Amino acid sequence: MNNPEHTPATLPTTEHLPRPAPTREVPDWRRLETALIRHSDIVAGGIAYADEHHTGVDQETAQCIAHVLSRSLAPDSALSDYALTGNGDYEALRDEYLTIYHDPEAPAWVREVVDHFGTHLIYQTFPDAST
Repeated sequence: MNNPEHTPATLPTTEHLPRPAPTREVPDWRRLETALIRHSDIVAGGIAYADEHHTGVDQETAQCIAHVLSRSLAPDSALSDYALTGNGDYEALRDEYLTIYHDPEAPAWVREVVDHFGTHLIYQTFPDAST
């Protein structure tokens, strides 16, 4: 029989408790670039099709762009949720993609991708919007 004095505690210690993922105030450009490389076929193909046909990007491309952009932020970001569900709060999504867009270190290609995502989101949220 086990001696209670020598039995390890059944409760997890603080070093083994799950910790929330860190929230980033500044975009992590390395993670974003890695995600874009991994999903470049979908993103580039969707943008090329939209440009060629003078339309916005389709839903699959928009969700893929949201995933790529979300990699630079926290895993619980609005962009991450949109990437999974295709739905989200317009203002929360806008705040996140504009944070990425207006960062002084944002490369031109990031701004182009954000432009396409933002346009898609505006038309999805406000179907009667016109340019």
